[in-house]
Formats: sequence, C-alpha cells, structure tokens
Amino acid sequence: MGIFLFGMFLMEEPNKKLSGRSFKRLIREYISGKIKSIFSGILATSIIQSSSAVSLMILAFVSAGIMTMENAIGVILGSNIGTTVTAWICCNPWV
Repeated sequence: MGIFLFGMFLMEEPNKKLSGRSFKRLIREYISGKIKSIFSGILATSIIQSSSAVSLMILAFVSAGIMTMENAIGVILGSNIGTTVTAWICCNPWV
C-alpha cells in the first residue's frame, strides 16, 4: 500500500506543475458532461489498453485539481466499459 501511495504522489506532483490553463481547459472540454466523460474513458482505455493506468491517471488529475470527482467517476466507469468492450472484440471467436 505504501508503494502505491508513493506512486500516486509521484504522479500528482508533475501534474500540478504541468497543468496550465490550456491543459485544464482541454481536459474539462472532453469530460464536460456525463456522457462525454464516459466516452472519454472508453476511448482512453481503448488507446492505452489498461483501465488501471487510466484510473490512476484520473485519480492523479483529481488530486491535482485538474478535474472534479463527478467527472472522474464517469471516466473511470467508461474505462471499465472500454476494457469489457475491448475484451469482447479481441477474444470473440466469431469476429
């Protein structure tokens, strides 16, 4: 647990330093509504192929103050959906 919390701290500090107005505006634009945040989570998980990595990045963004917890829940929900959809596409023998 200590290593996990230390890793979160290491991800949080650079996000605080690098998050300017344009980055915050870009993130808030892509996750402005519930549906947009869910689709952003699906897209991010499809690109990165890891819902755990997306969830850790989102938690670092929330702790750095870049995004709100309400939008983060939508993105994390979308990342879980994205993992499920990716598994269906990749492991379906009929495709």
